[in-house]
Amino acid sequence: MKTISGNPRRDLTASNVYSCGDYAYKLDPYYDKLPAELRKAAYPAGICDKDDNIYLVSRNPNQIVVLDSSGNFVRTIGQGLFVSLHDIKVTAENTLICMDVLQHVAREIDMDGNLIRDFGTLNTPSDSGFDPNIWDRLRAEGLYVTYDSYYNADLDFLERVRSIKRSAPPFNRPTGVALNSKNEIYFSDGYGNASIHKFTRDGKLLKTWGEPGRGPGKFTVAHAIWIDPLDRVWVCDREGNAVHVFSGDGGILAYASGGFLQPSGIWGDASHVYIGERGGGLSIFDLDITLVAQIGFAFSSLRFHGLCGDSAGNLFVIPLNSFPGHRLMKLTRV
Repeated sequence: MKTISGNPRRDLTASNVYSCGDYAYKLDPYYDKLPAELRKAAYPAGICDKDDNIYLVSRNPNQIVVLDSSGNFVRTIGQGLFVSLHDIKVTAENTLICMDVLQHVAREIDMDGNLIRDFGTLNTPSDSGFDPNIWDRLRAEGLYVTYDSYYNADLDFLERVRSIKRSAPPFNRPTGVALNSKNEIYFSDGYGNASIHKFTRDGKLLKTWGEPGRGPGKFTVAHAIWIDPLDRVWVCDREGNAVHVFSGDGGILAYASGGFLQPSGIWGDASHVYIGERGGGLSIFDLDITLVAQIGFAFSSLRFHGLCGDSAGNLFVIPLNSFPGHRLMKLTRV
C-alpha cells in the first residue's frame, strides 16, 4: 500500500493568480512578518507612505503598527490614544489621520505617535437617530431567535445601521478619511451616520452630504473613501453593495451597483481606482469611471476590509476578520 501525505503548508508553495482580461495579480497570502505578540491583533486598514512603508491600524491593542516595504516589523506608535481604529491616511505634512469609530473622532498624530488634533468632538456622537442598543431590545421582545455568536453579531450590526434616521454632522462612528490635492479632508461617517463630510486642513467643516437609504447619494454603510487625481470623491457603500462617485462638493457623478461583493476598501493610483470587496473580489475602474475588470468570486481569498497600494502598483489586502489567519496579503500584477 502506498501512503501519501499532503502538504500542510500548500498555501505557501502553490501559485495563486487572479485575472480578468488584461488584469492579472499573483497573491502572496502571508506578506506581513509580524512578531508573535502582534499576530493576535485585528487589522482593519492600512496605508503606504512615500517610501512604501506600511502603516497598519490594529485593534486589541489599538495602535499603529509600522512595517517596511518588505513587510518586516519596524515599530508601534499611538498607544493609549485609540479605542476602536478603522482607517488611516498619510497627509502631505507626513502626519497620520486615524479614524476612531467608538470615540467618534478622527485623530491626527505625528510620526512619533503624539496627538496633534482631533476632528470632531471626542466621545460625543452626533444625532443621526442611530440606536446602539436596538438589538438588545429586539431580542428582549422575542423578535429574533438566538443563533451562533457570529450570526448574532451580523444581525446586531444590520439592525443598528437600519436605525439611522437622518444625515447628521460629524461624527457618529466614522469609518474613513481621504485628502484631495488642495489638502482638504473628506470623511466617510458610516457606522452610525449616513454622511460624507468635507473639512479644511485646519479643521473647519465646509459641507456635509448624504442620507440613509439606497441609490445615488444614499448610504446604507458609507465604509471607505478615496479622492482620485481629478479630486473626485469615491465612496464604498458596503452593505448597499454600491460605489458612488461625487464632485468635490458632493454632486453625484456616477453610481455603480449590481455585481459587487460588499465594496469595503478603496485605493487609487494615477490611472485606476481599486475597490476591494469583503465578499471576495477586486473591482477596477479607470479614470473615465469605466469598470475595466472584476477579479475574484464570492468567498475567494480576496476578502478585503481595507485596501492600500505602494508606488510600484502592488496592492495590499487587509481582510480583518473576513479571512481568519491572514493580516496583510500582497497582490502583484503579472
